[in-house]
Amino acid sequence: MVPTLVLLLVMATVGAVDGAYYHTYKFRLFEQPSARLETVTHIFRAFSLAIALWVLAHWIPVGGWYWAILGVFTFDLADDIVDVLIEPRSRAPLGGLPPLEYFIHMIAIALSGGAWATFVLAGWATRHEPAALVSFDLPWWLLWYARIAAVGALLMGVGDAIRLARSRAQRG
Repeated sequence: MVPTLVLLLVMATVGAVDGAYYHTYKFRLFEQPSARLETVTHIFRAFSLAIALWVLAHWIPVGGWYWAILGVFTFDLADDIVDVLIEPRSRAPLGGLPPLEYFIHMIAIALSGGAWATFVLAGWATRHEPAALVSFDLPWWLLWYARIAAVGALLMGVGDAIRLARSRAQRG
């Protein structure tokens, strides 16, 4: 599962730049009525990423746990599809999606697909085993990077949810 974790960590880093700069700072998507649903997809993405990072940094999921984490990956893929489909309309009042942000999204989606594929391949042989979270050792720096990224994703999702709720309350 280490390749899956590394791909998720690179994606999380790219996504953090995208979320902090474009979504929060530059466009303040949470304040844009046209981007509310897009913001909700970002919140779901942050939570699913936090779960996947935390679990894969600490355990190898087998059996039922493999299927549960595969469910998280599948939910995230569906969330990505919704995000891509609504983004053009969501961003139209802001002049559309800037080319660099579009490029960042392409990289993040490719990394996400790679993580999903490596997870499926690495865990497929264990899919029928009894449900378990099997401990394993990671280098300390990779473990802590994953923990920080997981907590960061969780905090980003909570922050986006709070900003969205406040913005909606102010608008009535």
